[in-house]
Amino acid sequence: MMKVALNPVTFRATDNKTVNKGMVDLQNLAPEVGAQVQNLSQDNLQISNEPEQKNGKKVNEKIANVWKFFSVANQMANSALKGLFYGALTGVAFLSGSWLFGTLPKAFSKEGPKLWAVIRHPLKNMPKSGKVISGIASASVLAYQLIAGKLQANQKTAVIDHKLKVGHRDV
Repeated sequence: MMKVALNPVTFRATDNKTVNKGMVDLQNLAPEVGAQVQNLSQDNLQISNEPEQKNGKKVNEKIANVWKFFSVANQMANSALKGLFYGALTGVAFLSGSWLFGTLPKAFSKEGPKLWAVIRHPLKNMPKSGKVISGIASASVLAYQLIAGKLQANQKTAVIDHKLKVGHRDV
């Protein structure tokens, strides 16, 4: 069995006159190779320092942007409606639980308002903690649905980018 080891090579920008310890001076090693490497590195630096020219958007990028807009708008509208619906159901469930297990037993034991008043005006006779908890629960369901919708919308835009071979958006 033969072992193969790779030595890491580091390249640093230095003056031609000074050479750091551990680095090979390319011009002393082979003057022709050193000159070629230096010319290449200067050419690369000049190219990278030039400002990038912005070209107009291609047709497929414009189509992708329109498609992504409608895809994201559809997904977020659906997520908002779903969040409102499920949030309302959650809020009603928490309110009814608070009314059923908090207010009604007090009315039957005659420690609170009369039974008819509790049945007739359930929100008025319900404790404030039950109302607050139901509001927090419904708001958290709405927030969850909106966050999940945003993640799904991002996934759909990535699929559109890949289908049309367009770069991902810079958001």
